[in-house]
Amino acid sequence: QQQQQQGSVGKSPLTFARFATLSFLWTPEGAGESFVTVQQSFDIAFTIAVADRGTPVWYPAAQFYRAWALNNAQWTRKGPVALRKDFPAWYLQNNLWANTGWQGRDIFNVTEGDPAVVLDCVSQIRQRFNTTMALHWYEWQQGPNPDPAQRYRFDTHYPDYFPARPGFADTVAKLTSMGVAVFPYINGRIFDVNSQSYINDHGDSYCTQDAEPIYGDQELSFYTETYGSGATFHVADPSLQYWHDKISNV
Repeated sequence: QQQQQQGSVGKSPLTFARFATLSFLWTPEGAGESFVTVQQSFDIAFTIAVADRGTPVWYPAAQFYRAWALNNAQWTRKGPVALRKDFPAWYLQNNLWANTGWQGRDIFNVTEGDPAVVLDCVSQIRQRFNTTMALHWYEWQQGPNPDPAQRYRFDTHYPDYFPARPGFADTVAKLTSMGVAVFPYINGRIFDVNSQSYINDHGDSYCTQDAEPIYGDQELSFYTETYGSGATFHVADPSLQYWHDKISNV
């Protein structure tokens, strides 16, 4: 879209042009494979519609997507959460969520997640509010070395967590008896390149790779992420049975 505006400096007329660029990026199936094994041309499997930004179309467009998602997306086609039968009763009836500590740099102190501290804090919250409650427990993992200094800290070693911290199981039992549902934090998306699972299982075989910028390029790079812990992660491929089994077995 181009708009022309007239202006002048002294007696010289000036023309100003404003341009807007619109592009679509779609990675076809097999983009990371050799051209020997995939076709070199393809058709986009959906229709693209473009409208002027001055027309209020975002809400109608969202309704088109909503109509499709409600009937087709796995996470919505079973109906409203409140009416579904595959959610546990405690989840639907819960009034309060708490977690064991948080701040913006993704770095926890040494007491957050400690079973004794968690039991004390959650017991006080439960008594104070006297309602249904659930706990999202961060920093519950210990790892194979019992030395507290060698514990698996937050955002490290994923998807390896066990053994849990000493006292974890007893604290879960006590909280459960108080009516508190306990949900230990795990990360089901990223794979620590220094974890034993990544090293022993050849984790690079189970992580997503960027097919850009060249279709059919064999030299693909991994999606790499890092957070407050300083650990390096690749993004696991959620479609693979290996990752399904790894996460479901935690």
